[in-house]
Amino acid sequence: MRIRYFIDEIAGSHSGTEKQLLAMTHKLVALGHNVKIYVLRSTPYTESGVEFPCSIECLGIEHLASPRTLLRGFYWRRRLHSEAPDVVHIFFNDSAMLIPFLVPARHCMVISSRRDMGYWYTPAILRTLRVANRFCNYIICNSKAVAENTVRLEHYPGDRAIVIYNGVETMPVVDDADQLYPASHTDDGAIGICLVANIRPIKRIEDLLSAVSQVVRSGRRIKLYIAGEVLDTSYRERLARLADGQGLQDVVYWTGPLEDPRRLMKSCQIGVLTSQSEGFSNTLLEYFAEGLAVVCSAVGGNSELIFDEVNGFLYPVGDVDKLAEKLIELVDDPEKRRRMGESAIQNAGRFSMETCISRHLDLYAGREVAELPAII
Repeated sequence: MRIRYFIDEIAGSHSGTEKQLLAMTHKLVALGHNVKIYVLRSTPYTESGVEFPCSIECLGIEHLASPRTLLRGFYWRRRLHSEAPDVVHIFFNDSAMLIPFLVPARHCMVISSRRDMGYWYTPAILRTLRVANRFCNYIICNSKAVAENTVRLEHYPGDRAIVIYNGVETMPVVDDADQLYPASHTDDGAIGICLVANIRPIKRIEDLLSAVSQVVRSGRRIKLYIAGEVLDTSYRERLARLADGQGLQDVVYWTGPLEDPRRLMKSCQIGVLTSQSEGFSNTLLEYFAEGLAVVCSAVGGNSELIFDEVNGFLYPVGDVDKLAEKLIELVDDPEKRRRMGESAIQNAGRFSMETCISRHLDLYAGREVAELPAII
């Protein structure tokens, strides 16, 4: 099958959508499919010479509203016609508004994706999407919450908004302590808590710092590891001042972006996600795969993965007191952590990368995409 992926840009291999796309591409190529990635804009990452699982080409489109984009659009429409792909699959905002107009739809299946709750929508963007979507056979959404949001706001037919959850790679259990994240090895009995997310305001990391301050003041011994790339420097500085002001210098560790954040997860007992908005979090899936007890904000598709009190805790976004309460409950109860972790591992298998790819291929081939079994 000739599959062409379009995405605004690839800034790295660790962010959610880029990570999913690269993992899918690697496996699709291994299965013998003809795959190529097109980016609207180049980045230092795509220009760095890093080895991609397939060829990657830049369209050279920096801004949608420019005469150059119109000229490039004519060129790429001819290119796509000559390549005759079986499937064109589109990711990210600018691509979703542009690429459907460039694809000779009679000759291939056109699929767009929605992977968040549309915090980037504006009236003008929605008007453009509603027109572009007329040229899409389907929109793949990574949770039911995202699908419902897409249907409601983009006026897209509900029977063509297809839910395919993200996939997570299974990894062998690590028993050797030397393979774990070094900074987390202590003998003081402190419970390790981690948050893996890019550092930007929508992640509401200040809520976690305030909640951790309450946990520490209650006399519990914990260590908090925050791993992610800084996307907003002023926000990172504000978080540092907040942590210092609450006396958390010896509690909070800022790791920066990690090549393999799951090594850190293996070293912790509790995983946290405090986001203001989520579509369906890759980080939650990785917490599950590593058997962590989870506390996360009840937003977007999180409640489709977390069954409260069974495989984790949900709390109202922004409710610092409730977040602190749930953290204390898990810190104090190792049996509950163990039970939730076992349930998490059991359910992580439902979201394997193999299942994710199989469901994509079903849709690409025009087959019905079956519902996943219920979380247990």
